[in-house]
Amino acid sequence: MELIITWKELLIAIILASVVYLVEQFIASVGRRKKQQPNQAGTGFLDVETVTRKIVDIEQRVNDLEIKLSLALVGENTGTKNPVFEEAVNYAREGMSASEIASRCGISQDEAALIITFHQPGR
Repeated sequence: MELIITWKELLIAIILASVVYLVEQFIASVGRRKKQQPNQAGTGFLDVETVTRKIVDIEQRVNDLEIKLSLALVGENTGTKNPVFEEAVNYAREGMSASEIASRCGISQDEAALIITFHQPGR
């Protein structure tokens, strides 16, 4: 039994092998690009400088909220209430969302969320 391969069969085999090789190379190059770019959006990696800036920003926002809360509480204890915060408290007791309270009273959404935390029924 003799095996005879024609030039057409040989050409088809070479083309198929080339296609398989090119597909493998493409898949490998996509994997290399993903490994080379760890700071791209969606990967979840941040550099130390970015994380440090975010922490400082969060600390500043917390400090600002603590000051505003203490001022609001001092106003409650002395009987001189801030009408903006009083209105926001009423909205929170009615069940409004933080974004609605913030837009109606001219306060930040963080302040509105804090007011909701303390004054919304069922919380």
